[in-house]
Amino acid sequence: MKQVSGIQMQLPEGKLPGFYAQIIKGIAEHAAIVDRSGELMFAREEHTEAINKVLRHYKVDSTTSSWLQLTDSEWSLGRLWDDYGITARAGGWFADLQLAAAGNLLAIDNASETEQAWLQIEEHHIAMLQKDSRRSFVVDRQLSELIDGIARAYRCHVEWLF
Repeated sequence: MKQVSGIQMQLPEGKLPGFYAQIIKGIAEHAAIVDRSGELMFAREEHTEAINKVLRHYKVDSTTSSWLQLTDSEWSLGRLWDDYGITARAGGWFADLQLAAAGNLLAIDNASETEQAWLQIEEHHIAMLQKDSRRSFVVDRQLSELIDGIARAYRCHVEWLF
């Protein structure tokens, strides 16, 4: 998983159908778009200013926010995914970091009950990934204290990433 920028365009009304395509072509000449969903584009943070410069050239207002791209295809999306995230045009998964937080569940020692903690976190998940010994999750940002408490109760630790 990695942090990306979400650039939401506010396209002016009454423009010809090719206007949007012209903007996308102009952006492609200066920056790479990771994925997009309608008027929301996802890009690496270092490309944000170049994209906004193109949008200003076309007199298109935009807002930029932080998103989390789930880069592993083995993520399991929960029933709450659509409230916190977007499945973009090319199939990428992006969670809004204003609403969601992501972390890893870690054992502290041999007495840690990571499986029990994992089952408790699963009740609140937006997305989860259990791969090899790594247990990563995305939850509502407001539940971070609850998740920390669950981890402590089972002698585990949460490494908050985003």
